[in-house]
Amino acid sequence: MSTDAGIENRRPHTMPAFLIWTSTMKHSNCIWLMVLTLLMPLQSLAASQWAKEAEVVAGGQVVADEDASNAQAVTRADAGIYTWWTLNAAELSHGRYAIYVRARSLDGQARSFSESVKIDGQLVDTLSATVDHRAYRWYRLGFFDFANGQTLLLADWSSPSLQVDKLIIEPIVSAAGADIAGGNLVADSGASTGQAIVRQTAGPYTWYVHSVSPPHGNYSVYVRARALGAATTFTQHVVVNGKTVAVKATEIGDSNYRWVRAADFEYTGSNLRLSDYSSPGLAVDRVALVQSKPKDETLSLYHLWYGNAHLAGIHTQQAEAVAGGSVFDDELADDARAVSRDSVGIYTYWTPAASQLVVGQSYTVDVRARSLDGGTHSFGMVARSNGNVLAEKSSAIGSSVYGWYKALNSFVYDGGALTLGDWSDPGLAIDSIRLTRTAVETSGDGYRRIGFFAQGNPSAPGITETAARVSIVPVNAQTTYAYFRDNGSTDRYKVMVGTSTDAGLNFEVRAQPVIDTSTTLNVPGYGVMDNAYDPSVIRTSDGYQMVFEASGPQQRVSSLLAHSADGLNGWDVRGPLVKSAQSNGSASTPNLIRRADSGELYLQWVNVHEFSLLTSRHQASLSYLTTWNPGAVWPQPAAVFTDTDFGQLPQAAAGSWDDKNFGSGSVLFEDGIYYMAYEGANHPFCEGNWGIGMARNSEATLADPGAWEKSSLNPWLKAINSGTCWISYPHLSKLNGRYYLYYQHPEIEWTPTGQINDIYRRRISVESE
Repeated sequence: MSTDAGIENRRPHTMPAFLIWTSTMKHSNCIWLMVLTLLMPLQSLAASQWAKEAEVVAGGQVVADEDASNAQAVTRADAGIYTWWTLNAAELSHGRYAIYVRARSLDGQARSFSESVKIDGQLVDTLSATVDHRAYRWYRLGFFDFANGQTLLLADWSSPSLQVDKLIIEPIVSAAGADIAGGNLVADSGASTGQAIVRQTAGPYTWYVHSVSPPHGNYSVYVRARALGAATTFTQHVVVNGKTVAVKATEIGDSNYRWVRAADFEYTGSNLRLSDYSSPGLAVDRVALVQSKPKDETLSLYHLWYGNAHLAGIHTQQAEAVAGGSVFDDELADDARAVSRDSVGIYTYWTPAASQLVVGQSYTVDVRARSLDGGTHSFGMVARSNGNVLAEKSSAIGSSVYGWYKALNSFVYDGGALTLGDWSDPGLAIDSIRLTRTAVETSGDGYRRIGFFAQGNPSAPGITETAARVSIVPVNAQTTYAYFRDNGSTDRYKVMVGTSTDAGLNFEVRAQPVIDTSTTLNVPGYGVMDNAYDPSVIRTSDGYQMVFEASGPQQRVSSLLAHSADGLNGWDVRGPLVKSAQSNGSASTPNLIRRADSGELYLQWVNVHEFSLLTSRHQASLSYLTTWNPGAVWPQPAAVFTDTDFGQLPQAAAGSWDDKNFGSGSVLFEDGIYYMAYEGANHPFCEGNWGIGMARNSEATLADPGAWEKSSLNPWLKAINSGTCWISYPHLSKLNGRYYLYYQHPEIEWTPTGQINDIYRRRISVESE
């Protein structure tokens, strides 16, 4: 049985495997020289994919489910079939495939999902996984061979109380041991090619190198092998950019060939080598490299983290892929390789595909670079279209830490053959370059400005100034709520709500505020509140929960909690969650996180420390915040923020783009990981250079503020100019199975008379390979 149940995506440990190899194999140099001449690259995973929504091939009951990829899933009250899918040889070519299912357990209890693989009516395999999470996850069921036959049937007979969303089949390209030999090639009728690799002494059976870097992400290595006698051990080594990232020993005792899972690892490099140093007594047939998760829109945040997805209108290219200089290994680069020069000349020369460009649209170009010696060096870039110069700029780069620099200011693409090249000083390391469309779309689902119109009057503005921070809450497939601030004519900020029926693009703003400060409010545990703004709202089993920033004549900036049964009416301000007791502190721009497994709520907030000139981010559970004063009966007295370091998330290293400001953000859960979009800057207040970055935390460590990890690809977006918070208030949202980033950007299409509507969104799209 080929099964792959209960896959765990984890960061592998690192062991100095090649130190062992060096001491053990000095006598085998001649063998290694022969092996190196036989290196055969394993092909990149094929891009072709077959996907089906479960309700299209339903064997159970179709139900509405807003968390499903198209708001529908399949469920059963008893054991039976959820999905039934038939393909023929004209649709699915012969080969080896991995199959994935997206499912969840309705009660969180472990449930079995077992897929039967039938070829021309004959059962050839049964693949299974244990589904044990209330939230949707992708499970890799295992592999099957469609090597002959005319029809393939995939059907399951599975436990009750699941909801099944989607199935995906992806081809696996594996390498035969005969082609990547480190041992002796022998005839073996049980091997897939009639030949296998054996050894009489400890040593390598297989050794192969990727000539083309696979997409970044989580992978497993599988080996098809058998024992020639007694059980023995196969030990797999995974080497990325010359460093061992995973080592795993697997006992093989079966005399018949079977696939064994030889290693799991996270890949973020530019060079991959898979090899082993194993005990004698095995016959090794094939090796396969398989992604743990498929390419799918329901994994947009996962793929964005690894650079396999993008924000609409933004295209990034590794410098070594468009190199005009020398490529070298650099651990500080996001894929451990960069481009350098020891004389004046070209580092990068990029011709973006016409499909990435829109005629008449404006663009900017950024470069991620650092100084190799800490001295200041000039990077000069030019954009040409059919020989005409569209833009050129020289940037001074002096930091030894990688950062994004504005390589070209805005230019308009004229439809010609665009090239981006430079002529620059030596002494730099160039990691990647990024092309960003800065003109919004007027249609489509990419880069759009969000609209706010008056209640009952689509032609009239619905806001009197910028909405600033916007919290987007999907209600159902047809309706979306947006919560934001406005001051109307009273010069007091109030929290407003708008409703959208066009998938979160345009919102009808209700006339009545949901948190109304037109008259002074006396909040239990807080006192007088006359400003309410910058909300974060989530929907829970008992209604809608809101946290927002508030202030009053005698009160410092604090984070308050409110509740409503329907999200529109009857909002009850329950009291402060965090209120700073420090004259130099704050508790601002709060956001709520809901644990996917238990529903427990966490609060994140920002502390602006006026004396240390640092803006930091903090986190604690609501259950703790409402009881952290000894003897407190919340909301009286208030939960006072007495320790400005409490629950602090890791601050970036000095010299980073966000070292002084880990600011406002939002968190979205996807497939076992919590992803955060946040604003960052090199200044604690509304000065310096601002951008939007990404961080993540696993389901198991959400309660630990120190476990948040920032992406090496940060920032996603960076303001064109410096000196103010041009880009801020990011909000991640999932609407009808699609992922979006909402944010404030007053610089885009800004006019001297001011722009009251400066909220935009970009879609997060998984790239096709």
